[in-house]
Amino acid sequence: MHHANAEREQKKEQERIEKERMRRLMAEDEEGYRKLIDQKKDKRLAFLLQQTDEYIANLTEMVKLHKTEQRRKMKEQRMMKRRVQRNDDGTVVDDFHVSVVETGTGNTLTGEEAPLASVLQVIYLRSRLNVTVSVLSNILHFSI
Repeated sequence: MHHANAEREQKKEQERIEKERMRRLMAEDEEGYRKLIDQKKDKRLAFLLQQTDEYIANLTEMVKLHKTEQRRKMKEQRMMKRRVQRNDDGTVVDDFHVSVVETGTGNTLTGEEAPLASVLQVIYLRSRLNVTVSVLSNILHFSI
């Protein structure tokens, strides 16, 4: 008889703790919820919470990287708008040749041989995009 009462009391206590855990979860009391999980020694839930925290941290870092990259791109666009070449009569040249040095040969390309600024800008932006995609994929791969 005493054993049955003890089991019943233990079951009631477990139900009370479960209800309290759910109440805290519904009330968005994350700290209280985590304490109850720790008390219950529910390793599966604790592991899932840890994984969720890591996922959120990775997402936060990705958002920061994205925002930084967007700011950098906007700054580059503003700078490109300022670098306007003008003709002798003062009119704006839509596109112009940019003198470059070929790193492989050391030759300098100038005048009509030199690439257009718009082509260089596309090459540069593609290389920056590849770096950003590589960084983001490394972060995503690490979090999985």
